[in-house]
Amino acid sequence: MTERNFTIARTLDVAPERVYQAWTEPDHLGWFFAEPEAENKLPEVDLRVGGAWRQLMVVDEDDSYITGGI
Repeated sequence: MTERNFTIARTLDVAPERVYQAWTEPDHLGWFFAEPEAENKLPEVDLRVGGAWRQLMVVDEDDSYITGGI
């Protein structure tokens, strides 16, 4: 089995707590996936070890898909 992974690196001029909040709280996670027309479909986030997350990723008005991980 091939191991899959990726790394995103970016320096932000904000407190680490705000970055963590943006990546872990469903109310804030939607900004990353550009889903303005899907506001009623909040992401699902389970931050426990082994927990999963799911999010509707909107590419454009014709293309969207569920993404997530464990």
